[in-house]
Amino acid sequence: MLTYFLKYIFHMNLRCNFFISTYNVAKESATLFNEGDIMRGLDKSRFVVKKTAQGVKRWMPYTSTTLHGFHPAKTTDISKSKPTVLYERGYMDTWPKSTRRLTKVIFRPTGKITKMYIEGYFKYPRGSEFFGALVFNNKTKLVSSNLLNTEAFIKL
Repeated sequence: MLTYFLKYIFHMNLRCNFFISTYNVAKESATLFNEGDIMRGLDKSRFVVKKTAQGVKRWMPYTSTTLHGFHPAKTTDISKSKPTVLYERGYMDTWPKSTRRLTKVIFRPTGKITKMYIEGYFKYPRGSEFFGALVFNNKTKLVSSNLLNTEAFIKL
């Protein structure tokens, strides 16, 4: 009787641990959303719906996703000496499909990089150029001219 009880407890413990997920994607199934939809996961990081080679929709981490020819701009994408073309927009719930609603910015770094920002010159489409800095998040290494309300992409 005792061995049966211990087996039952062990089995229930395995079952409970099986259902407690340590995977931090969004609670909703990715199949319910369109490709390119962005949501926050259980750990508060961002995830994107992307189709696999078999056509199944899955949640993919935002920082490592490439979709529709764009991927998020990171510190590793910014050259210390050459100009970099960035496409910026305000935060949205979907991945960009074209450059139509994105602002093209050419960033020319000066070479000074600190723990929080990369100094350089921004050149916008209408010819205006000003000195500023690309700020980045130390955890995700994502780069933007303003992390509070804009996100930057690089076109492949």
